[in-house]
Amino acid sequence: ETGDRGSVLAIALAPNNTVCVGGDLEAANSPHQSPYVACLAASNGEDIWIRKFPASGRAAIRNLAVSESGRVFAHGVVLPSSSLSVAGQQISTEVGTTAVFVAALAPGGGQLGATIIPATTRSAIAEGILSIEGDGGFVTSSTVDLGGVLSQFDENGAEVSSVALPAAGAIAWTENDKLIMAGTHTGELSWGDEEELVLSAPTAANSSPKSNVYVVKLSLDGEAQWAESYGGTASELAAQVAVSSHGDIYVVGVADNSGSINLGGDVLPSFGQFSMDVFVASYSPQGEHRWSRTVGGESQDFTIGLHLADNGTASLLAIGTDPFTTELGTAQPPLNSLNQPPYQVVFRQ
Repeated sequence: ETGDRGSVLAIALAPNNTVCVGGDLEAANSPHQSPYVACLAASNGEDIWIRKFPASGRAAIRNLAVSESGRVFAHGVVLPSSSLSVAGQQISTEVGTTAVFVAALAPGGGQLGATIIPATTRSAIAEGILSIEGDGGFVTSSTVDLGGVLSQFDENGAEVSSVALPAAGAIAWTENDKLIMAGTHTGELSWGDEEELVLSAPTAANSSPKSNVYVVKLSLDGEAQWAESYGGTASELAAQVAVSSHGDIYVVGVADNSGSINLGGDVLPSFGQFSMDVFVASYSPQGEHRWSRTVGGESQDFTIGLHLADNGTASLLAIGTDPFTTELGTAQPPLNSLNQPPYQVVFRQ
């Protein structure tokens, strides 16, 4: 309606058969990108409400969490040399630094407050966010100044606790208020003094480092119960994680075709030269590999979200630029206005 174009970078189910999406919007003939959150009817995609946060420069929503009461927590990032207004608070960044923020929105989209997680020397990245049912608070996973930070906030956005971690990634609740975190590491990554908590990633033949996926079970105070690393000689990067009612873990992300793609089982196929393919991997509650698959096209594919349904399916939402391929064959989804067709692939859990 406004002539803006933009991207969907996050998606979350909400109460009353609605779905919330977030990302960035770019006004026509403008270099500025402003973050937004929109709530839609799941049955027909009709807008219920949309909230745009005016930005000078570039900012975006990267993660969403929605509580059972319908409160929305939007986890975003403000890129260097930019400013953003959220709930009456001004967030500004300097050259070479970024900042992470959380915007709390009422079920109708009204702005309830803003929480700012600044970077002191380098950059901050919004990795994951979860709502805390019952008290209205939330938990964030962020990369700040190249280190991980796991923080808990109350319903007013005040910090309750914060703990430094060796890395930060996507997060999901598991039993007894524990967290499953999935992220990406290059080289050695230590989650504790025990040998089984020290992870390593391979190095390519030309000595360039390769990225692997890690999954770790954590308490809110940052103590690791177990940690595993998965990957082949390609670079695999985790993007989202979810945990089923049985405790099984699901990780989605992307992998390049610089080597073999392996998420703990057999080597997986790659679908294009110089491409990025999407993967889905499932692990037991103890981190043991259950199954893994790749989906991709001739060029670049990226994940947006992962949903575990009560009917025993796992749905991957992704964006690609070419026909995508799975074990079922090849399909061409319709193009959208940005020439990046979104597609959904449904797996049995």
